[in-house]
Amino acid sequence: MQVEWGMQKFTDTLNVNPDNLTELKLSLPSDSSYKTTDDHETIQEFVGYLKTVKYKKIRGNEPSELPMSGSMIYLYEDEDADFIVLFEDKVLISHYFYEMKSGTIEMEYLRKYYHSIE
Repeated sequence: MQVEWGMQKFTDTLNVNPDNLTELKLSLPSDSSYKTTDDHETIQEFVGYLKTVKYKKIRGNEPSELPMSGSMIYLYEDEDADFIVLFEDKVLISHYFYEMKSGTIEMEYLRKYYHSIE
């Protein structure tokens, strides 16, 4: 079995503790407004989904190309905050670019989650 070096779990890419998040804000590329939730169960559902993907840091922290828009997510742990910008197959987490490996974050899931936030 070959191991791919540099792979990281979602929890290893964040500056906040995903188990202690108190608020989540999400916007979609097609909508400039944010939806916010502070419901712990709703936040943990989203974090669980992001945990299904493995991430590999992009060497040099500069992808060769990016789409013009992406989904923006803010994660809050009390006073501390972190952010994620989701592009098609790349993601910016806490100022570092990653390629999504062994899974993807589907736009359809993001749309459904976005519209489920009250």
